[in-house]
Amino acid sequence: MPLGNGNLAASAHHIRQTLGLTPDDVGLNIMPLFHIHGLIASLLSSMSAGAPVVCTPGFNALKFFQWFSAAGPTWYTAVPTMHQAILGRAGRNQEAVAGSRLLPHDKLGEEVAAVVVFKQDQLADAAEIRAFAGERLATFKVPSKIIVRDEIPKGATGTLQRIVLAEKLGLV
Repeated sequence: MPLGNGNLAASAHHIRQTLGLTPDDVGLNIMPLFHIHGLIASLLSSMSAGAPVVCTPGFNALKFFQWFSAAGPTWYTAVPTMHQAILGRAGRNQEAVAGSRLLPHDKLGEEVAAVVVFKQDQLADAAEIRAFAGERLATFKVPSKIIVRDEIPKGATGTLQRIVLAEKLGLV
């Protein structure tokens, strides 16, 4: 089913409101514009807020931080695989990250938490878990909050319910 102008405008409006975009924001679009995420979530939502958008020729993890430094964005959006590639290179681009204008977002969160389910007869305290993670992860990926559970909460079908997980764990 084709999307009409009304659908595009409504989607852009809702994304703009959810993210709290204003004319003072600068978007960095690394998504292709033939992809609905690139077209609506990145480009049209910014335009509906009267905010500028810098469009890259496409995603390139090796060039992301160059574009990032040049554009000075307050936000960008991407699919999970792109976020993973960017996070994988963030440690080598600390200057760009430290000098960024990215804004914390109250709905999307900024604090890393981990839920730990120990194997039988194994225990560790939060400091030991953070130390273990710190040896293997970039600093910003090390959880600041450790939650120990007998099991990770799952829905009726036995699958992880990511949408309500933070609430079930008392994180929000």
